[in-house]
Amino acid sequence: MEEFSIIPHHHLDIVLVIYNKALARHLELKEGALEALRELKQSGFSIMIVSEGPHDAQEATLARLGLAPYVDLLITSGQERCSKRDGLLKVALAKAGCLPNNCVFIGDNMEWDILPALALGMAAFYVGEDMQMPAGAKKLSSLADLHRLLK
Repeated sequence: MEEFSIIPHHHLDIVLVIYNKALARHLELKEGALEALRELKQSGFSIMIVSEGPHDAQEATLARLGLAPYVDLLITSGQERCSKRDGLLKVALAKAGCLPNNCVFIGDNMEWDILPALALGMAAFYVGEDMQMPAGAKKLSSLADLHRLLK
């Protein structure tokens, strides 16, 4: 904001426009994400997104990427004031009324996604760069592979 000489309480509309443009520029739908969510919903699964960041930004992201119609519950660190490593997944399970062993967790970050999910006893699938998998985690080369596993 200093770079553009913006005073937030005087230029709130401008700040929001800059924020929304920056958010939209950096959105990238992971390969197979839309198809995987669509197939999961059609198969009767409930879908919960657990994400780090401000709740409103994550809602906007889901809408912009066309994923919102497939999501039953959105839990964010901004809303719950904790991270996945600090208990956000436990909060999400409680809000969903779901036991860890009845949940499949898919993430793209080993430290922030997979390890906390495994610690709670969830089945965890990692979508990301090749790396050594911890015990209990499974590797997906992309979300497009998810439907093959479900069949």
